[in-house]
Amino acid sequence: INNKGNHLLVSEEASINVPAIAAAHVTKRYTAQATDELTFEVGDIVSVIDMPPKEDTGWWRGKHGFQVGFFPCDCVELINEKIPPSVQNSVPKPGTG
Repeated sequence: INNKGNHLLVSEEASINVPAIAAAHVTKRYTAQATDELTFEVGDIVSVIDMPPKEDTGWWRGKHGFQVGFFPCDCVELINEKIPPSVQNSVPKPGTG
């Protein structure tokens, strides 16, 4: 914010240097509908910068290559957040065998 109280637009380069808080892989292709959105394909990896709760907004902010922008959080799945059921089922339970 400058001294007149106006919000200054953050330059793209500044956003690129924001540390990512999570990594996600794309499960649904998304094409940007606005200049501040990301376009990605299934299987792409996105670095998540900002993850507001889903109740607040369905949009997260992230980096994909040299682009920084918003994307629908239901198009990606966080890596290492939850173990897929197929993996859980194959893990032997303690006390059996």
